[in-house]
Amino acid sequence: MESRMAKMKYTSFAVASCHRRGWFDFFDFFDFMVFMVFIVAQDFFLFLLWYLKLLPTSIINFITSTITIFMITLITLIIPVILIAPAVSVC
Repeated sequence: MESRMAKMKYTSFAVASCHRRGWFDFFDFFDFMVFMVFIVAQDFFLFLLWYLKLLPTSIINFITSTITIFMITLITLIIPVILIAPAVSVC
């Protein structure tokens, strides 16, 4: 009887922690998607300025190369987290 109570206690703790982790995962994903939409919108805005000849090509080249380096760094950091995090999860 005592082991059954301990098992139920452990199970309820695991479910509670999974539930909590699930919400955090959802909000992290939501923040990431908002961030990606912001980056795409920013790139589109810069392209539009360049297309309308309101932004010199040299500035566009600098910004584009900076954004490219930033996105490569971001992808190298984010992809392993996305692949490894579910594997380490207890749920």
